[in-house]
Amino acid sequence: MTGTEERMIEAIRTIQAKGTSLEEIAARFGTYKQNLSAFMLGKRGAQIRWLETACMEYGFKPEWLLTGKGEKTRQ
Repeated sequence: MTGTEERMIEAIRTIQAKGTSLEEIAARFGTYKQNLSAFMLGKRGAQIRWLETACMEYGFKPEWLLTGKGEKTRQ
């Protein structure tokens, strides 16, 4: 699993901690809950549109997701 994928999982867990279900997150990401669950278990890779959605809809910064540098979210 890459660093980007690990940060993506962290982002998903952050979203869940705010009360959004994995099913709702999957729908926003344009996929099924099963695909997102498999990703979080390391059984499949992330899709670029998931990264885009995490940034555009949930406020995560692209630089943080891709490199781990900088702030995690927009304030």
